[in-house]
Amino acid sequence: IPAPTPGIGPAAFITSNLKVTPSAIEPGNEVTVVVTVTNTGGQMGTYTVVLKIQEDDKEIQDIKTQDVTLAAGASQNVSLVLKILDEGHYVLMVDKLSELLEVIHRQ
Repeated sequence: IPAPTPGIGPAAFITSNLKVTPSAIEPGNEVTVVVTVTNTGGQMGTYTVVLKIQEDDKEIQDIKTQDVTLAAGASQNVSLVLKILDEGHYVLMVDKLSELLEVIHRQ
């Protein structure tokens, strides 16, 4: 079976270029997570970006979602802002992409 050709068929989405800014914050400050969503299919469609977080070795949790509607072949950056109150080392994830975030008190 041949691989699907981009731009043909129903909407299909890929995510790329996950960025967390800044990569270290103090508790209670905001961090911005940006990911690029691309519709590789042949029709307009809506994709739900799900931002997940894992602190140290704790359970992974869904913390924010945002829908994005894209025409066939279109890309868009999706920004999610969150505030983290507790110190720790976090992994922020969208699909199979991940970035680290450190939350520490600065002296």
